[in-house]
Amino acid sequence: MRPKINPLCHPICFALPKQLTNSGWIQHTPFGLYIVDILRPKTIVELGTHTGVSYCAFCQAVNDLKIDASCYAIDTWEGDPHTGGYGSEVYQNLREHHDPLYGDFSILLMKNFDDALSDFENGSIDLLHIDGYHSFNAVSHDYYSWLPKMSDQGVILLHDTNVFIEDFGVWQLWKNIKEKHGNFEFLHGNGLGILIAGQSPPESAIRLTKLTKVERQMFRMFFSFLGRFIYYLSRIKE
Repeated sequence: MRPKINPLCHPICFALPKQLTNSGWIQHTPFGLYIVDILRPKTIVELGTHTGVSYCAFCQAVNDLKIDASCYAIDTWEGDPHTGGYGSEVYQNLREHHDPLYGDFSILLMKNFDDALSDFENGSIDLLHIDGYHSFNAVSHDYYSWLPKMSDQGVILLHDTNVFIEDFGVWQLWKNIKEKHGNFEFLHGNGLGILIAGQSPPESAIRLTKLTKVERQMFRMFFSFLGRFIYYLSRIKE
């Protein structure tokens, strides 16, 4: 019998994220905590960090679960045409939150994505989150540039797969690549694609891509409900 996937066996997904600033990713923080638990990655890299909501969720899970991992956030912290430009206070506020909690295993790299490529060996990244400039050309370049860096157990997250306005093109890249790999997609929170990039992924990741139609609906509903709860908390906090 195929083993079932049960988020209730991973109570980390119910934890309150410690970084609750405004972000389009806020509704995915329960899953961000969860996926670190099921994957137990040794190296986590994020492309496009901004206020650090997603990245700090990954780091929080690493810290709380006592996983032996190294984490890297890569961003210029200057903004792009979609986020708009912003000042140095965004980076400084993130440092004030991040450094005391996660500074012993996590590094904030102030670089553009291409310049950071040489900092990582091929086959070295277990969990990659791509959330930079969202035009089709930009996100495609990021995906194909960093794909060789993925380990045999590698999993890639792509945010905004369910946004179809203006020149957002993540949905188009997702459409082009998802059938070539095991995949799963959340539709809430602007969409989040989970792509199996490695040749020998963890069994927990494989199970996520093999859910039946009913199981997919239930899994999506579960994390959508948790995500909305966190979103409302973040609005109250403001």
